[in-house]
Amino acid sequence: MTDALKVGMKVSAMHTDGNFYPASVVSISEAKKRQKKPVRVNFTGYDDSEDLWLGLDDLKFKGKAKAKAKAEPKAKASKSKGDGGANALAMMKSYKGCVLAEYVWLDLKQTPRSKTMTMTTRPTKVEDLRIWNYDGSSTEQADGHNSEVLLYP
Repeated sequence: MTDALKVGMKVSAMHTDGNFYPASVVSISEAKKRQKKPVRVNFTGYDDSEDLWLGLDDLKFKGKAKAKAKAEPKAKASKSKGDGGANALAMMKSYKGCVLAEYVWLDLKQTPRSKTMTMTTRPTKVEDLRIWNYDGSSTEQADGHNSEVLLYP
C-alpha cells in the first residue's frame, strides 16, 4: 500500500502523543527492518530532528482507502476478528451482519436494568464482548461525584 504514497506528499501523521498533525513524507523504505514502519515523515513547522518512522495505520492521506482496498483481497476484507466499534458502524453502508448485545444487571433496589450495544460482528466467546460503562448515580449504585460503573460481560 506504500505505492499510494510519494515523497513530498502531504499527510496527517500520528505523533507520539497520539494526535494527528500535518506532515510531509520524507522517505519510504523497502527495507525488511522498516516493514512495520516504512514511512518517514517530517511534521510541518519542525526540523528533521522531530521526524518519525511511522506505519500506514499512523497516517491519513487522500487515496488511502482505495489503496487499502486494492491491497487486501476481497475474502480477507469480509472477515473480521472482532467488533469494530462505533467508528466501524459509522462507516458501514449496510448493517446486515450486525448484532445486538444486551447487558442486563440489577440496580440497588433489585430493579432490572439493561443497555444494548450494536456490534459489527457476532461474538463467538465472552472475550469478544467489550467492558461497558454507565452512570451509577442514576441507579443509586454510585455517588454523583464518582459515578462511572463498569459492566463486565
